[in-house]
Amino acid sequence: MEIPDDDGDTALHYAAFGNQHEVMELLIKKGAVIDSTNRGRCTPLHVAVNKQFPACVQMLLKYGWDVNVQDSYGDTALHDAIGKENADIIEALASASAVDCTLRNTRGFNVLHHAALKGNYFAAERILMRSRQLVDVKKDDGFAALHLASLNGHVQMAFPRLK
Repeated sequence: MEIPDDDGDTALHYAAFGNQHEVMELLIKKGAVIDSTNRGRCTPLHVAVNKQFPACVQMLLKYGWDVNVQDSYGDTALHDAIGKENADIIEALASASAVDCTLRNTRGFNVLHHAALKGNYFAAERILMRSRQLVDVKKDDGFAALHLASLNGHVQMAFPRLK
């Protein structure tokens, strides 16, 4: 089960690529390595998020998948979900008990910075419900989430009552 292809993808990665949550569960029950990463350091959770397969994401979370694994860009599954804007996936990841919203990717963005950059108001709300202290956290360049939202014209993010 753990023999990777040339990209480092295992059977569990392929089940995620194919939206096969039942196969994923079978593989996990048979001992597939949880949090296996491919050459880009992506886990099957990263794959399921990027392909936008909520049932696969839920399956992996059910079995205690580590939501904080960072890929080669430093992105967690929640970073990836913010760019995809799938509310079910964002909700599942942001609600995971072990999620660490302070992790930064290689560009210095935590998940709130990333939500502000992308204008993903839903994700920002969910993140702030969990980690209110992030609202004032600055990147190394001095930018906080409000700076990023303002710079990119995300009015709803900067001024939520002006919808």
